[in-house]
Amino acid sequence: MKLSIIIPTINEAGNIQALIPRIQTALKTNYTVVIVDDNSTDGTQTVVTELSSSYPIRIIPRPQKLGLASAVIEGIKSDAADAYIIMDADLSHPPEILQELRSQIEIYDLVVASRHVKGGSTSGWPFKRRIFSRVAIMLARPLTPIKDATSGFFAIRRECLEGVHLTPLGFKIGLECFVKAKWKSFSEIPFAFRDRSHGQSKLGYTEIAAYIRQLFHLYMYTFRKFVKLLIFSASRNRSFHEADYDWTSWYRGNPVQKWWKKTLARKVLKYSNLSHPAKIIDIGCGSSPLITLLDSDCIGIDTNVAKLRFMRKRSTASFLAMDAQCLTFKDYSFDHVLCIELIEHLHNLELAISEISRILKPLGTAVIATPDYGTLRWRIIEGIYSIAMPYAYASDHVTKLTRKSLIELCAQHGLTHIATEYVLGADMVLLFRKSAP
Repeated sequence: MKLSIIIPTINEAGNIQALIPRIQTALKTNYTVVIVDDNSTDGTQTVVTELSSSYPIRIIPRPQKLGLASAVIEGIKSDAADAYIIMDADLSHPPEILQELRSQIEIYDLVVASRHVKGGSTSGWPFKRRIFSRVAIMLARPLTPIKDATSGFFAIRRECLEGVHLTPLGFKIGLECFVKAKWKSFSEIPFAFRDRSHGQSKLGYTEIAAYIRQLFHLYMYTFRKFVKLLIFSASRNRSFHEADYDWTSWYRGNPVQKWWKKTLARKVLKYSNLSHPAKIIDIGCGSSPLITLLDSDCIGIDTNVAKLRFMRKRSTASFLAMDAQCLTFKDYSFDHVLCIELIEHLHNLELAISEISRILKPLGTAVIATPDYGTLRWRIIEGIYSIAMPYAYASDHVTKLTRKSLIELCAQHGLTHIATEYVLGADMVLLFRKSAP
């Protein structure tokens, strides 16, 4: 993998003289250093020219101070490498970890040298600057999962930047890439940040104001992107009755939809981790991939025949057309029953719970997942969801339960409540055990 090391400079002659040999020691081959210099007056460009006779380094001179972010973008555009490593010239970013960055970028799309993961640190900063840094990271936290969101020392693959419009509003080009670039996987590696040993810091109130403007721009960018996703989802007008609806939502739905379904599934699987071979039934399985994740003898039932046909091609489980309110299985047929996001669609809920209890073996377990209409959170989420995705289920929730009412109803049919988990405090997953005879 060919690397391009992009280093923006302004009056960094002393640091560049020390930095370039250390980069060579770390990387040795298959790299190029691109220095983008904003009209330094201390002889930086002369130093780089002299070093170019011994090291793979070239310079892009610019006529005036145009900013760190724009320098990085110009450096990237000038060199068609497989991946780019962005770093400062002031020796605060130790070149000794460049080899680790190279190794990691062969695995991940984005690799960030982080001061805020285990093993990372910052030294030589006054208390005021530490506070500024922490606040800056806190303000950016909702935009990216990366812990050191303000790091300027990172590696990124070229394809992640293709077609991405980077707007150099501030000096934190890393944050711009973390939010906008098309990366799918990332890693953070620790490093010890040390303040510059030569020259003067470029951080001042102008840069802080630019960072605030950049944050505003990125929040607006993220909000617009989210709204577009919701509009796109709504414009597809896909009904949840369609054969592949659940499957497609799981794998290719909008990010919020995918996260919700997979988080719910993790909580269901936690309660379905049985310690012995078990016979399981998934009532109202639809075309959800959940049944493919169960390591047991499984049967899926649903009234939607098209969904059952869809699932028979994708799972080794058995699929039967059957109504949850009228099950044809014998008493005590199953060790474990799943009923996920179904009972809110049923008119005769008491009959369905009675049927679940009937087919469940004594001391068998059941997992029931349904929205908790006793919470304000769910009512707010449902309102937003029905506007964004009106064809997903619209007004199909005919039975609106609370945690208390569901537990009381199940208790009437010999099902004892064991535990509850929530998704965002709105969608509830309850575990029940059938009483002994």
